[in-house]
Amino acid sequence: MVQKNTKNTKTKLVFVRFFCVWCMIGFFLGTTNTIFAQKSTFQTVDTLLKSESSFDAYKALKILEEELVKDSTKAMYWIKHAKASYQFFRYENAQISIEKATQKEPKNDIAHFEKGILYNATHIKKLDIALQAFSIAINLKPKKGEYYYYRGIIYSQMQNTQEAEIDYNKALSLNFETPELHLNLAVALAEKTVPDLEKAILHTQKAIKLDKNYPQAYAVQAKCRLRNHDIKGACADVRTANALGYKELNIPDSVCNGNKSMQYRFLAEILVLNKQIPDAIKAFEILVNEKNVRSDDFLNKGYSHFQLKQYAQAEKDFLKALTLPNAFKDKLYDNLSLLYFKQELYEKSVFYTTARIALNANNHVAYLDRGLCYRMLKKYRESEIDFNNSLRIEPDFFRAFAYRAKLYLDMEKMQEAKDDAEKAVFINKKYDYGYFILGQIKYAMKKPDFCDEFQRAKSLGNEDADEALKKLCK
Repeated sequence: MVQKNTKNTKTKLVFVRFFCVWCMIGFFLGTTNTIFAQKSTFQTVDTLLKSESSFDAYKALKILEEELVKDSTKAMYWIKHAKASYQFFRYENAQISIEKATQKEPKNDIAHFEKGILYNATHIKKLDIALQAFSIAINLKPKKGEYYYYRGIIYSQMQNTQEAEIDYNKALSLNFETPELHLNLAVALAEKTVPDLEKAILHTQKAIKLDKNYPQAYAVQAKCRLRNHDIKGACADVRTANALGYKELNIPDSVCNGNKSMQYRFLAEILVLNKQIPDAIKAFEILVNEKNVRSDDFLNKGYSHFQLKQYAQAEKDFLKALTLPNAFKDKLYDNLSLLYFKQELYEKSVFYTTARIALNANNHVAYLDRGLCYRMLKKYRESEIDFNNSLRIEPDFFRAFAYRAKLYLDMEKMQEAKDDAEKAVFINKKYDYGYFILGQIKYAMKKPDFCDEFQRAKSLGNEDADEALKKLCK
């Protein structure tokens, strides 16, 4: 088996979490009121369903099944039956009913549209079926803007922002316009591979023009403005969103009223937290050119470059951070060690883990990290000493047992390897890597149950275990 040589330590940043990630506006079955305007025998049922009460939904079902069963040859009947079943928590029955609606009248665009709504509902969520249903409705009635809008919602949930944008724009071209449509289009534009933030803001403004009391529109606009480095504009939007009851987004007054460095530090950290790394780097580049730049600004900028695997720039930033006052030396040594380990520059990685140990001789993680480097350099004695020191400081450090087990496997000390791997998973019964190593050891020892360990590792999310099962456990 070939083991991926990854270092299990993570770079840590000191962030104050003020900001929320992008979120999709929710759409539920109950928000789509019936689009059948005609007067019909279903008027009482419609009235009951509009209340969105489970008790009224039950009454609607009784009326449908006892008084209106003569209409069960019509798609309309089964559409209403599906809605009533869903509101009465009979989700399977709702799906059966909506399927009957489309079977009764295969060319009824409304039946397919309502099928799409149902399969996108919270307690069903079968997006592939919803997408197909909306597409059929569009083919049957291609001039219905609402159908494109709802299909766009499905594409958005499937992370297909390109198709979502196309559908939202098509809905607008067909004169279907709502605040929610403009907001969803703004989100799609902001989430593109190459974001179009100016156009996104244009659509949040259109959403606000249609509904000036739409707090989510102000919140999304604030996020777009932050990414555009318009911090004052974002602050104004956040204040409005908060005043309208939206509390999931906040920018402290100290930032809104602060100096440029404070504002860009906040902005850069928020962008990192939201995984908008290229935007974060742009903000950090402005920040590090300010007079009162801090060591941690370069640390965080280096971390951002590291996330994009821009290792040369990350190294430059980390080393610059070390030269500034009040440097976070432990974090910087840790980041540099990880940076060089990722590039298989193990001697350099050893240098910085040794520097960490010099700062704190009781840092059990630093000994583990250096032990990993020594193992990669095939300096097995030094590696064993470091793993032993890690366990001397932290006797229940399950990762140290697992990595020492891997070392012993490399050294063909099978019983010691098996004992350590078993200790690792005894201490942490959900440690996927521990089970993976135990599987490798048992395979080498010709133990008949080695596949069980790979299976446990896979069930806990270990990526290498699946390959081991395919190759060794046929």
